[in-house]
Order: sequence, then C-alpha cells, then structure tokens
Amino acid sequence: MPPPRAKNIISCYNPACPLFNKPNEKAPLKCGRCKTAHYCDKICQRAHWTVHKEFCEVWAETAKNNGQVPVGTIKKKMTQLIWLIRGLPDYTKVLLGDYLAHRGEGRRGCIEFYFKSFEELFEAIRVLEALPVIGEEIFFPMPAAPTYTERPTEEGAVPVGQKIPLRIIRPADEAAFTAAVDEKMSFLENDPQSRPNMVTCVDLVGDSKTMFLICVTVTLQGTYATHMYDFIYKRLSWYPEDTPTFKRKPKK
Repeated sequence: MPPPRAKNIISCYNPACPLFNKPNEKAPLKCGRCKTAHYCDKICQRAHWTVHKEFCEVWAETAKNNGQVPVGTIKKKMTQLIWLIRGLPDYTKVLLGDYLAHRGEGRRGCIEFYFKSFEELFEAIRVLEALPVIGEEIFFPMPAAPTYTERPTEEGAVPVGQKIPLRIIRPADEAAFTAAVDEKMSFLENDPQSRPNMVTCVDLVGDSKTMFLICVTVTLQGTYATHMYDFIYKRLSWYPEDTPTFKRKPKK
C-alpha cells in the first residue's frame, strides 16, 4: 500500500496563494528545472521565483548528481519511510521511551532519522519493506499532521483513515535493521534558527506523553538538506484525549 502524500509535496509552493500547503490540492504546474516545486499557474510561479530560485538550483544540481532523481521524489520516499516506521509498534514504543527520557532531562526536540545520501534512504526503505507483515490497522493522524485528510458528510467533515501494515523485526532481521535504520536515528534538539518548522511541530506535541515528533532528513547538494516532519502516536492513531493541544468540542 502506498503511503499517503504529505500535503506540502503536491500543493502550491507559493505562500501568497490560497492553495499553499493545502491538503488534497494538486498544483498542476511543476518547475521545469528542479522538477519538484509545484504551482497553480505561471502567476504563482513568477511570484515565488525570488524565493525559489536558490532552492531550485540546489534541487536541480542534487538531482543531476543522483541519477536525475528529483528532490520531489525523495520527499515522497521520506514520507514512505515514516509510514513504514509507524507500522513497527514494538520499535515505536522504544522510540517513545527514548523521546520521553530526553524530555525528562528538559530537552525539547524530535526523533530524527538522518541519511547522508539518497542510497541510504532507499536502503532503509528496502529493509523495512522486507520485514514480515503480521497484520494491519486503520490509521488516523491528528488534524495538524501532514498526512491528515477528511471527507465531507451530511453531519460535517470526518477524518479519513488508511490501512497501515504492521510489521515485526525478527532476530534474523536485527543486523540489517540496525545498520540501515536504527543507526541513522538520534534525538535532535529543537533549534529555532535552523529548523523553524520544528518549533511549530514541537509545540503541537506539547507535554504529551503519548506522542512525539519524528523527522526524516536527507542531505542535498552542498550544505543543504531536506526535512520531513510527522507525528508518531503511542496507540498508532491519534486520540484527542491524548494530546493537550487539542480539546474535544463540548456536546450540544
């Protein structure tokens, strides 16, 4: 099953556009050079060019030096990796414990999986996909998560759940899993200067003990890197009562 698309991959990249970062809105125009940035039309593309041109050069050069694989494809793969890690309940329990231990020391941040190359990311996905599937469950992200979607009903919008395969790490898999995945993991301190998006995500986690922020980072050309953030929940899916940031609406 393919992972859900992160909402900032295919929607308009122009912050001034009403469809910027909008879930389920696919911007039809793709930058011809970097093959990654999406726009509603030429107007949005021209309006965003002064900001995009620096990234465009880096993304295009990165693709050139990596078999012409566009950064947009890598972002989808990063989402896929988070999807696969989420489907490892035993491992995510360990990650939550590690996160809470760091937070108990007064640190704020996220669990990061850092890959120095596209090949390292692809190998991690290959190892995870090879793990045996032991079942599946319906996954529901919280409203602020990148993979959150909803559908309209007569009673109002309701969240859309997606089936997620659950996998197990057998003793025979541990060496490959450790080398390809677990050794790429560490706790990353919150840095408002270099990671402004992390600040918002960490604030969403708040003081919850049932969820944590996960980040996948892949290095690009030069000193640049691309990041993908999402949330992991203790009970697989998000439950409103688990997260102090969100409150249930009182029943009428």
